[in-house]
Amino acid sequence: MTYKDHAIKSVHAFLVIVLLTATPLSLADVTSELFLFPQLDAGHNAQLDDSSPTERNDEVAGVDFFLTLGVDNFRFLGEFLLSSEEQHFERFQLGWSYKNHLFWLGRYHNPIGYWNSAYHHGAHLQTSISRPAIVEFEHEGGVLPIHFAGLLAEGTFGIAEQEFGYSLALASGPEFDHKLMPWKVSNPGSVPGDTSGTLNLYHTSSAGNEGRTGVFFNYTQIPAEAVGVDEIRHISAGLYGSREFSRWRWHGSSFYVHNRLESLGGTQSSSAFFNAFLQAEYSPGERWTFYGRIEQTLGAHEDAYLALFPEFVEDRILGGVRYDFASIHALKLELSTNHVREDNFTRVMLQWSAMF
Repeated sequence: MTYKDHAIKSVHAFLVIVLLTATPLSLADVTSELFLFPQLDAGHNAQLDDSSPTERNDEVAGVDFFLTLGVDNFRFLGEFLLSSEEQHFERFQLGWSYKNHLFWLGRYHNPIGYWNSAYHHGAHLQTSISRPAIVEFEHEGGVLPIHFAGLLAEGTFGIAEQEFGYSLALASGPEFDHKLMPWKVSNPGSVPGDTSGTLNLYHTSSAGNEGRTGVFFNYTQIPAEAVGVDEIRHISAGLYGSREFSRWRWHGSSFYVHNRLESLGGTQSSSAFFNAFLQAEYSPGERWTFYGRIEQTLGAHEDAYLALFPEFVEDRILGGVRYDFASIHALKLELSTNHVREDNFTRVMLQWSAMF
């Protein structure tokens, strides 16, 4: 089957699910939303040294379909990504709502930190073009489990007139086969990963400085026999925050990541690294937003787990500008300097995105 045939088949499957789900509910009290997030990306890499003098250009076109349905206490959330490079279900969740709590079953975003919960695959919602490298998607070479398959509980509660929230995930995580590979909706019989869980606790603030601060803890067992490792026992924990005040907005997060690689021969190796990023955004008016981000990793070269991801961006400094027009369109320009394990390069990116 060609890529085009597979893409068409996947889109048809998504539309059939939409119709089969929505039609029987048409006689009930139904709430539904369908959003389309198209985007066009162009990027150029240029080396900063002579170690790898080749340059790279890439262009990607895609559209993200995002659907929610609700009838009484029943909830459905589906997200399907179709691009010139890939096509698959990013999220497929069936849920039940009870007061201020939601209970989901399916494939969802692992609630580590803020970025992975607030922004999905439709690039229009996030200010920048790129995601921080530490929360990059698995198919882009991400080093953390970004997608889970299993149970997810989330909700809010109040204490002394303060609002708090939680997310608790119990799931099957990814396996490692030269990259992290989570469970796919298109192949429901396969459960690649092992025991995984995440707890995220946060506080929501308002009154002129809206935002969220929180803590998270994640444990994931990752089979990795394809690279001669029986299992990777992965632990990550961290702090995060997001604030808006006046014309400014910032996001920040820190990650402590510990990994133990257990080989098929019985030997073990443990290592850890620390990563943090901070993104600041300034909007002088309704249309323009200027932003910058710093990313830093400590202990990367001593970490056996990160050695499996030679393209992981350990350090990055970037700046960009976003221009919103006609209510639903945005143009973004982004320039960054990047350091990976054996290379340094600059990257220029241009993106058009929209929301329908």
